[in-house]
Amino acid sequence: MRKLILTMLVGFAFMLNATAQDRTITGKVIDDKGVAIEGVSVVASDGKNGVKTNKDGNYSILISKNVKSLLFSSVGYEAQGVTITNLQDINVSLKSIDTRLDEIVIVGYETKRKRDISALAEHS
Repeated sequence: MRKLILTMLVGFAFMLNATAQDRTITGKVIDDKGVAIEGVSVVASDGKNGVKTNKDGNYSILISKNVKSLLFSSVGYEAQGVTITNLQDINVSLKSIDTRLDEIVIVGYETKRKRDISALAEHS
């Protein structure tokens, strides 16, 4: 019975140690005008964990001790990597990318017979 209890205590100590190595990083992502950005991908540098920001631009991600940086990316914004030191709250401002189109090309195809067109013209 003593061996069983001792084995359970040792196992429990290892589990506590393993979970103690993980930590939670929280923060907010805004654009260059100070407006919160929803749906920004926040990914740990090890690629194992990732989350998206909520409608208020807030996020919370659980990372392991060996993660050194987070990557923030969203469509229409420049991706940004942030090095993690001992920070638990990391706020990020993403710069928007100019996505204006230089040129628009419209292509359309339709084939009509002459009698179909004249039938449509008579009915209108």
